[in-house]
Amino acid sequence: MTKLVTRTFTQSDIYAVEVSMDNGEIGTVDLDIITVPEKVNEESAMRIVRKTYGKKGQYLIKEIVYNDELRAMSVEDFLRHSEVVEKSSKFAIEE
Repeated sequence: MTKLVTRTFTQSDIYAVEVSMDNGEIGTVDLDIITVPEKVNEESAMRIVRKTYGKKGQYLIKEIVYNDELRAMSVEDFLRHSEVVEKSSKFAIEE
């Protein structure tokens, strides 16, 4: 039986709207979903929306959906394709 190295990756789908005022009426327009390859909170999501759609607009985060994906690789392939990281490097290694 082959031994596997596994890792769970989380991506975030950010659902946001642009808020506008038209003739005294508040309106919203759904924006395209933004997908990022990491878990983000609402504050980070808002920064991403502003960077994507511009800093002058008024936006609201409707929802952030987290999608977990479990990936696996054989130990042999992992050793062949991975790099050795020193404990003193910027990468945190838990023992």
